[in-house]
Amino acid sequence: MKPRAWSHSVLAAYELCPKKYYAEKVGKTVSGNGAAGSSAMDYGKELHLHAENRLSKKKTPIPLGFAHIESTVANIEAAPGETYAEQKLALNKQFQPTGFFDNDVWVRCILDAAKVHGTHAVVIDYKTGKLKDDFDQMDIAVAVFLAHQPAVETVTGTYIWFKDKTATMKQYRRGGALRVWADILPRVTKFEDAFIKEEWPATPNFLCRRYCAVTACPHHGNGTF
Repeated sequence: MKPRAWSHSVLAAYELCPKKYYAEKVGKTVSGNGAAGSSAMDYGKELHLHAENRLSKKKTPIPLGFAHIESTVANIEAAPGETYAEQKLALNKQFQPTGFFDNDVWVRCILDAAKVHGTHAVVIDYKTGKLKDDFDQMDIAVAVFLAHQPAVETVTGTYIWFKDKTATMKQYRRGGALRVWADILPRVTKFEDAFIKEEWPATPNFLCRRYCAVTACPHHGNGTF
């Protein structure tokens, strides 16, 4: 099989369990996680939508139920520079910008928000879950973003944690993108090899017991995880 385009979420799903990823996304013999955090996921999607509509040309007011994000979104809008909201970016295998759905797409990412001011930019990702010290997703997003913004030399990658009312940041320089790609490429190669070799091993994880629909798996329903 021809390898598919990847993203941070695709790679994370594959690495969690190749067998589950294949069943849901390739073979499509089962649906997704179902009840696993569905209300939280719906809330996150709605929050992202309201923030996008507020920052976009629509300037749609944020509804009362999400009034707690208004000041954060207003501050993003008021910051100096050009504003981007829900920007869909993609690269081909030559690390060149391409269309999100073009035939040569290799990696995709969606930026919740970004500000570009001269040679500096801020890339923002809204988070509605528990605070984590993990910039893997941001590393990839910034590397892709820099390929689309040749004039930008430095980036402040920012996670906004609405639940904890805080933000975590990481500073990037253009030259650092090379290290990001060096770290991520072995993982991407393993993902692509799964398609070529048609090998999708089952990997036990925290979803096995209650939140996996792949019943034809030796780990399904395993109470250990």
